[in-house]
Amino acid sequence: MREFVAVDHPIIAANVEALKQQALMFDRIAIPNLKAFLSIKQAEMQELVVNLRWLLDSGIVFEPTFTTDAKIAIDEYNNNREQAVRHAKEIISVFGFSFDELIAAHRDEGKALAVNKKLQQLPERVSELSEIFDGQGLVQRVKNMATHLTRLFSIQLRELNGLDAFAILPAEVPSMEQHMSAKHEIMKIVLAALPVPDCQTSWEQIVEYRNDPDSKNKFLDLRNWMSEIARGELLPDEAEEKLEYLLSQYRRHIDIYKMKAATGALETFVNTSADVLGNLVSFQWGNAAKALFSIRQRKIELLEGELTARGSEVAYIIKARNAFS
Repeated sequence: MREFVAVDHPIIAANVEALKQQALMFDRIAIPNLKAFLSIKQAEMQELVVNLRWLLDSGIVFEPTFTTDAKIAIDEYNNNREQAVRHAKEIISVFGFSFDELIAAHRDEGKALAVNKKLQQLPERVSELSEIFDGQGLVQRVKNMATHLTRLFSIQLRELNGLDAFAILPAEVPSMEQHMSAKHEIMKIVLAALPVPDCQTSWEQIVEYRNDPDSKNKFLDLRNWMSEIARGELLPDEAEEKLEYLLSQYRRHIDIYKMKAATGALETFVNTSADVLGNLVSFQWGNAAKALFSIRQRKIELLEGELTARGSEVAYIIKARNAFS
């Protein structure tokens, strides 16, 4: 069985509670910018740094290396990389820097001093910067860039590294802007009553849970349920009854390890046929089913590697409500 891996968006990777939730469900967690997190010096971020170092030493998190050798469409990769670089250059220019200037500062002490001098002047340029670039727009560009790269990493880890990798994102999927295929109609499944560890759960409890071979199967059973739904292999009544049983088993298994569990929600996108999607979306689900899950029709832009993901699952999972908050 292929290793089940989460690929974290930076916002998710910076949340210790989200990391605990993922550690219950995934074999490992890929953090593309892990070295940058580990080099953070701010006092208020040291709890995160300590946790990440411990997780790295424990083999739970790792930093993947990006390559273009994967079998994904190279044009898609280049277009998204160009988009990410364009966003990065735009952001850097807002603060009075250039790519070449920052790279040179790493190699030349004199140029590094010049960069530091510019950094010291930034507080004086706050009003000027706000006129040059809308703050909210800047934040959105940064988030979009990180989202696109997280999705590309998940494709690479599946196709080149042979991992069952999913991108973990903090919000809705942004548009890819240009050079992209049309939007694809997919199924959005929200598990509304997923047991998740609360902030009081220790890493020792989570490691003990992970060391039990049966623990991995509990979440895999939920994934298989999603696949069965997407393939139209479960009648509505069967889907409700089976999910209720699987969630109960999952919750009871967490209780064995004396972990306090809150109720979160996990939102995932899956490929399916038009017939299956139409039947499930139009079905009149009862209140009991609605308390457990919901199924919606969505249209989003998919990369080639996401359209050909192993099984029915698309290449990413998106947080909803408490989960990965």
